[in-house]
Parts: sequence; structure tokens; C-alpha cells
Amino acid sequence: MKINWEKFFQSLGSLGKIIMGTIIGALVIYLLVIIFTGDPDYLRHDKKTVKNIEKKIDTLQANDKFLTERIYEIESRQIQFYDAINENNKAIHQNNEELSRLKKLYNAKINNVDHYSINDLDSFFRTRYSRYYNQTP
Repeated sequence: MKINWEKFFQSLGSLGKIIMGTIIGALVIYLLVIIFTGDPDYLRHDKKTVKNIEKKIDTLQANDKFLTERIYEIESRQIQFYDAINENNKAIHQNNEELSRLKKLYNAKINNVDHYSINDLDSFFRTRYSRYYNQTP
């Protein structure tokens, strides 16, 4: 037996068509609600999973914050160390300059010893070795 749908819809009349459209629309809406809302147990399971994931995210954010603070602390200490190194390098440079100046001064004095008179030599050794100069053997 073959159903003739055209005759069926014509026999319904306008009120039957409205009722049939309403029933089909209600079925479509019901199916969409079931598809998009899902099973309540499924939702509870998702809520647990979401809470666990949120806890993990919070833990990771706390760890990230801790590590970021430590990085800033290490960077500030690194800057302090670089400043201390620069100060020490400046002091070493100044000491080297002073040492070079003193070497030149003493070399000049030692090279001039050849031109000293006896009184100049006596004065030179007296100032240089004064603690030994007047001792008796």
C-alpha cells in the first residue's frame, strides 16, 4: 500500500496542516534540546573535569608568579653584581695608573743616582733606609 502524501495533506485542511506543522516543530525543538543540553550525568562529569582543570591552572599560575618573582630578584642581584664588578674594575684601573706613575718616579730617581753627589747619595739612602742608618753593629 502506497501512501499518497498529496492527498493526505489536502484532506487535513488548514487546521490539520497547522497541527501537523506544530507537532513537527515541537519534535525538532525537542531533538535540538536533547542534542545541545546532553545528559545531566555528562554535565556533572564535565563540571568535575572543569574544576580539576581550574585547580591545575591556579597551581600553574601560582608557580608562574613565584618563578617570575625569583627571576626579578635574580636580575636585580645580577645588576648589583655588575655594578660591583664595574666599581672594582675602576679601582683596579686607578691602582694600575698609580702604580705606573710610581714606577716612573722611582725609575727616574734610580736612573738619576749616577749623577748624584756624595751628599745627594747620603740623603737618598738616609731617607730610603732611615731605620737602618744610625744603628751600630
